Amino acid sequence: MTKLNGFDKPLHEQISVLQQILSLDKKFMTVLHRLRKLDLPKDYYVMSGWPAQIIANYNANVDLAHNVKECDIVYWEADLSAEREQEIIHLIETTLQDLDLPLDITNEARAHLWLPDYCGITIEPYPNLEAAISSMTETITCLGIRLNENDEFVIFAPYGLNDIFGDTIRPVKDSPLISKEYYTQRALGKQKRFPNLKILPY
Repeated sequence: MTKLNGFDKPLHEQISVLQQILSLDKKFMTVLHRLRKLDLPKDYYVMSGWPAQIIANYNANVDLAHNVKECDIVYWEADLSAEREQEIIHLIETTLQDLDLPLDITNEARAHLWLPDYCGITIEPYPNLEAAISSMTETITCLGIRLNENDEFVIFAPYGLNDIFGDTIRPVKDSPLISKEYYTQRALGKQKRFPNLKILPY
């Protein structure tokens, strides 16, 4: 099969390449299909590290699951109770328990409640899920994917896909979550697991 390459292509071509590569990962596609069948809040995505890591592995010609560290599933729901979040977490964990995935499931509408204790950062409440995804610390992790009712990819990529296809870690300078130290620490950690990734300075 011809090697797929989305770098410096028009966005519609990049989206097609992204779908083709991610579709090669059976576990990733299983997660998308199972989540679509659940009674989840309307706004949810599989996001951040996992799809970007799959692309990095594909570009490096290694197994798509190599060194994949996390499966982030985010959603946005106005119910801010910890009990409701735990209900959603339990539902997703139970549905995916046979896949042996390191899951991180978060209601981003609650992020402003726990971030101060978690990492000492105070933020305004996110008005929607897209705002939360846009505020991740690197452009390659600002990516959300789910399936619609027709099994078609729904993709949110506020900074485009070129950095993902170009194996580039770039800081999101206006993110409320970022600092030079935190960005550098995260970037070096990613590069250690995926040596083909290039780090742009903060």
